[in-house]
Amino acid sequence: MREIGKYRGQRKDGKGWLEGNVIYANGVAYIFDKEHGSYVDDEDFAAYNLCEVIPETVGMFTGKNDKNGTEIYGGCTCKANWHCAITYDNEPHQIEGTIEWDETCLVWQFDYGHRSVALSDENLTDIEVIDIHEEKP
Repeated sequence: MREIGKYRGQRKDGKGWLEGNVIYANGVAYIFDKEHGSYVDDEDFAAYNLCEVIPETVGMFTGKNDKNGTEIYGGCTCKANWHCAITYDNEPHQIEGTIEWDETCLVWQFDYGHRSVALSDENLTDIEVIDIHEEKP
């Protein structure tokens, strides 16, 4: 079952990462625990245990787990085997890239530099998260 609206972000106070729902208010990103539901009263942010996170580190859950059961989020760096249909040795190629949302195709993509492959592509196997989020300066 795919979880919709699950996010992860790095706490601004440096105390690790949070998972839950995300809110952007006045240019600030907050994550609140999903046990508090998805409704937020604009008058009372404190009631929802909001924690400020670094906006550039916020990534949405893709709905997929890697080969070890680790959840894959947008911005994660992963490695995988790519079984390319045109290859001289018929062996999968080890690739490394970042998980990105493609606004044109409306799919999660495994971007490995010169090309992107749909995260759901059956030729992309043994996906493994190697860095939970690409931190952008």
